[in-house]
Amino acid sequence: MVTGDRDINMDQGNYNERVERNVIHAQQVNVIENNYVPEKPDITGEKSSIGKRLVFAIAGSIDEVDQSKLKVIAALLQDISGDTSIKIIDAEEGSIKLILDGSPEGLKRLKELFESGELTEIDGVPVEYVHFLDTEIANNDANIEAERKSRLVKEIRTKYIPHRNLRGANLRGADLSSANLINADLRSAHLSSAHLSFANLSSANLILANLNNAYLIRAYLIGANLSNADLSDAELSSADLSNADLSDADLSNAKLKNTKINEKTKLDDKWLKVWEIVNRGGQDQDLSNIDLSSCYLRNADLSGARLVKTNLNSSQLNNANLSGANLIGANLNNAQLLKANLTDADLSGAHVENTRFGYNAGISGALKRDLIARGAIFEDSPGDRAEVLTPVS
Repeated sequence: MVTGDRDINMDQGNYNERVERNVIHAQQVNVIENNYVPEKPDITGEKSSIGKRLVFAIAGSIDEVDQSKLKVIAALLQDISGDTSIKIIDAEEGSIKLILDGSPEGLKRLKELFESGELTEIDGVPVEYVHFLDTEIANNDANIEAERKSRLVKEIRTKYIPHRNLRGANLRGADLSSANLINADLRSAHLSSAHLSFANLSSANLILANLNNAYLIRAYLIGANLSNADLSDAELSSADLSNADLSDADLSNAKLKNTKINEKTKLDDKWLKVWEIVNRGGQDQDLSNIDLSSCYLRNADLSGARLVKTNLNSSQLNNANLSGANLIGANLNNAQLLKANLTDADLSGAHVENTRFGYNAGISGALKRDLIARGAIFEDSPGDRAEVLTPVS
């Protein structure tokens, strides 16, 4: 128990104290020790103390974290603990979590006051629960961030909040499959390698979001704003992009098979052409002198297509049908053409530096040697590097 000049009212294990008009009611607080304390400014801009740190985490609900609100909360905690060195060094929006720094004595006092209680509000901010950070989680800032991310992912999956603010959120590799993110603000969010299959992102704001290598199979992106987003290597098969804005989005090597678009979908000309080739075929089309670099064209039908001087650098054309295609002067550098059908294809003058061939119909021994001399690589036995033919010097 705390002794001092002021009376503290205790009722069945609950602690209540009024500081002017501000009320703190609590039942449980968990504190852990962390001996590593880098000198850094706290979230209000002041320097945190140097010395032994105890980390204190609260999770509750607040729409946005502002500096004046945090300063009031910090002042209340200082008053209750009797420790003016107590500072809030980190806070998370949405479901607020406070990481406190202060003297061991001050934080110990807070622990004693709040143990076995439930924190209901601080300065009018409702607090829903208190979360214990174990020692390993609190050892460094990276682990604290991982804990925060885990809690955020769980919250997204279990609770729908209209117009949820996730701007700039770190959701790399997160499993958000089937999540309801309608109208969510995900501007500049980090979603690389995230699992978003079957997720509902309709009308979401994903401007400048990083969705590199994200899994968006059968995701609903109806009316979503994906302008300037990074969708490179993203799996968009069967995703619904009706009415979506993908202006200036990077779709390098993105998979667009069976992706749904309509006349209101905004897609740059390059990626619209890729979508047409993948879903409708490009056979007998004149595709000369256009940029099809870094495109995912696996299994595409380009038979009889005119691809004179077309830029296919770094594109994936494995299993593509290029029979009868005119590839004179085409840029195939770094492209993959494993098992592509090249029967009667014309590769005269094509650039094939580091282009990977293997098991191709229509490649004669003489053509194979010529391509190798020009820098191509033939993989005669998948997975067996001993039998990979490399360029001759």
